[in-house]
Amino acid sequence: MIKLLDILKESKQVGLLYHWTDIYSSYNIINDNFLKGYLTDTFTSQPAISFTRNKNFLQTKPKLRNRPEICFVVDGNKLSNQYKIQPFQDPKIKKDEMEEKVLTDGISNFSDYVIKIIIPKKSFMKSFDYSPDQYETKFQ
Repeated sequence: MIKLLDILKESKQVGLLYHWTDIYSSYNIINDNFLKGYLTDTFTSQPAISFTRNKNFLQTKPKLRNRPEICFVVDGNKLSNQYKIQPFQDPKIKKDEMEEKVLTDGISNFSDYVIKIIIPKKSFMKSFDYSPDQYETKFQ
């Protein structure tokens, strides 16, 4: 028999989320250990933070490929224990983008939720002779 307390203890199964940002913003995120809500939610006019479930986000966004980008890989299960994660579909784009958003002005202690940071070779490491397709590091 399943107890009500056991059901309440179960966390949401969100999985991995990816937050892409530029190199300069990533420095501030790491330095301040805070991910600031910058996007204004269309329906609520609240600050929000966007995430994607698409780990190949840059390959699907040709206009972003030439910008230096950093990806924070986030434990969505852990994040959902403190913040409400909602699916998001941009009304201007008809295809499924696998987007998620958190309605908040910021996520404190962001390093608690970050599993690793990905720096794609093509965006940041162009001028270096580095063989892997991307450089990954643990967030500490």
